[in-house]
Amino acid sequence: MRAPRTFMPRANPAVRTIAIIAKNLVGFVLLIAGIAMLVLPGQGVLTMLIGISLMDFPKKRLLESKLIGQPLVFSGINRLRARFHKPPLTLDR
Repeated sequence: MRAPRTFMPRANPAVRTIAIIAKNLVGFVLLIAGIAMLVLPGQGVLTMLIGISLMDFPKKRLLESKLIGQPLVFSGINRLRARFHKPPLTLDR
């Protein structure tokens, strides 16, 4: 299991709190946009995954791994990685 990461650990507590709220708000907006893109044109599931990765909530890693484990999402992520000359993502099962 990974150790939790802290966001902006050396920043002033007030600045850190505002940044965490802004990060969660952007994540929520991306999540809502991704849900809308499921019926509208666009990459809905990938947008939802980006939004979820920005937000902080319990069991986030479990939800991320379930979403990334979907074959269409997994192949989409690896296509993006290939476009930017990165090695393919591998999943531990």
